[in-house]
Amino acid sequence: MPEGHTYAWTENPLGINGYYLVSKGDKTPWRLKLRSASYSNIQVLREMLPGHLVADMVAILGSMFFVVGDIDK
Repeated sequence: MPEGHTYAWTENPLGINGYYLVSKGDKTPWRLKLRSASYSNIQVLREMLPGHLVADMVAILGSMFFVVGDIDK
C-alpha cells in the first residue's frame, strides 16, 4: 500500500458505505474506518422522534431499514 490516506465509498441496497484508509507504506493498512449505511440511516431518529409517544417508536423503527449489527459499534 502506498503511504497516505484515502476515502472511498460504495453503494449498496441500504445506502452508501464510506471507507477511510490510512497506510504507512507497509504491506497492510495501518487503519481502516468504515461508516455503514445503516449507521447513517439510524442518525435520522434524532429528527423523527421528538413529539411522538414512546409507543410510536416501534412503528417508526419498523418503517426504517437498518441492520443492528452495523450500528452496534
